[in-house]
Amino acid sequence: MILIFFIVFWFIGMVVVAWIYDACTRRQPPPPYNPDPIRSTPNTKDEQFAVAMPDDARQACLARVNQLAEAARPGWPYRVALTLLDSQLAVVRNEFNRLLITPSSESVPVVLEWEQYRDYRNVRYHELKDRLTRLSAQFRTELTPACDEQMPEQILAAVNEIVQSCQWIYQWGQDQLRYTDQFSSNQERPLGPRVADHVFRQVEILVADLRRALADPQFAGPLLFRTEFYYPKDEEVDRPVIGVLGAPNA
Repeated sequence: MILIFFIVFWFIGMVVVAWIYDACTRRQPPPPYNPDPIRSTPNTKDEQFAVAMPDDARQACLARVNQLAEAARPGWPYRVALTLLDSQLAVVRNEFNRLLITPSSESVPVVLEWEQYRDYRNVRYHELKDRLTRLSAQFRTELTPACDEQMPEQILAAVNEIVQSCQWIYQWGQDQLRYTDQFSSNQERPLGPRVADHVFRQVEILVADLRRALADPQFAGPLLFRTEFYYPKDEEVDRPVIGVLGAPNA
């Protein structure tokens, strides 16, 4: 009987010791990580556009806009919008092209613990989802009525808002190169910039649909910008974009 009690107390004692040892040696999780907000770079060289362009390109764009507005042919507001979109999105496309060919070995990212990197990814995921909702609304509730009302200044303002969102998405992709976790290799091809590029290609597809509609010399409008920008799955990032709705006839 005494032997049984001894074994029981010994077992309880070992459990208590193991619990104390585990509590003392257990790795404490790092504090939650909240990255700084993404901010698109403002255009300080020419506030008339959302991006800085060479003088000749900027002047050619403005001359074309003025020519379309003065001629006032049927559908001219949409041609103004396309002219402004094409000119500015070409600048953002060049930025994306440079980002996508930047070797990961050239970046020296901040190494976060796994839990902190998970926090970072969650924050950035929700930020981009919110931005896509805003970008869709900018086409529907800002550019569409600006074209309907035939107001060149409002069209320019709406396009600038759209381009600024695209620049924010570029900055989001660039930010993905600044952080990594302790288990990732610096030689791996980063996914984040390609996610951002996939989103930007959705915008380019929508603008291409607008361009196709305006290829008809008899086009008079109106158009309804129906947009469904989405966050791609990991396996989708390098595939052609086919899931965004363009600008069908109203």
